[in-house]
Amino acid sequence: MIENIILKEIHEKYTQIWNKNKKQYIDEVFSPNVNYIFDALNLKGIDAIKAHAKEWASIFKNPKYIIQDVIYAENKIIQRWQGTETFVGIYGNLRATNKEFTYNGLTLLIIKNNKIQDVWIYSNIKDVLEKESFT
Repeated sequence: MIENIILKEIHEKYTQIWNKNKKQYIDEVFSPNVNYIFDALNLKGIDAIKAHAKEWASIFKNPKYIIQDVIYAENKIIQRWQGTETFVGIYGNLRATNKEFTYNGLTLLIIKNNKIQDVWIYSNIKDVLEKESFT
């Protein structure tokens, strides 16, 4: 079992990677062979995370993530969050609207040897963007 203080530290840095564009924390918090599943996206390894973070920052600007709930349990961090961003790139088959949008998600982080080994994220981003594209 990992102490909650360590889980909280990992969680804070993980959140800052996405919320504050603090990419320098990627090597610190992710395992080199991390598994990262975000909706239909399935990444393997820290280099894939770095490429994803860079691409994400080029598609979505002005990120603001609000952590609505968080649970620290044994070697897991579970968070429910709401994100607001501006859609400025291409996401799948969807083109930029240059509009701010808000979506919701749930993240499960599994920690091994004080690093994030597995990431499971579910969000409604695609549904929200598809709706925004047609309004």
